[in-house]
Amino acid sequence: MSHPTEETLQFRHQSGLYRAQRHQAIKRGIEWHFTFEGWVAWWVEKLGPKWAEKRGRKADEYCMARKGDKGPYAPWNVECQTSRENCMARKRTKGSSKLSKDQVRTVLLAEGKLSAQFLAAHYGVSRFIIKNVWSGKSYKYIRRRVYLNQDVA
Repeated sequence: MSHPTEETLQFRHQSGLYRAQRHQAIKRGIEWHFTFEGWVAWWVEKLGPKWAEKRGRKADEYCMARKGDKGPYAPWNVECQTSRENCMARKRTKGSSKLSKDQVRTVLLAEGKLSAQFLAAHYGVSRFIIKNVWSGKSYKYIRRRVYLNQDVA
């Protein structure tokens, strides 16, 4: 039994990173327009041959950020930024919240009556955001007020 080559191990690692990013984009309702080969070429062009060591979620690691945090993941719509820069840009363009308090309240009250897909399309967010509201992973402070029948304003 032979051991995998360094090249094979690198391919497996890169392939796993690609599949994970593609899966997260699709899960968030964001179109994905990269092939594996094009995705790797983009990273190599931006960060060099050791790009996988520089990429990640920590503040000083690099990520593939959509311009204005809108549109698909596509070569023409992404730029290479640190995670910190991406987070700061998102707050500048959208604020720190994707839904207003009134929208969150409506989403909570619509649980079981309207689909996550419908609400996501209506508010221009992903189903992931709606499901996080319902599960309590996001907007907990509003969720508590709604379920305690307190004013949300």
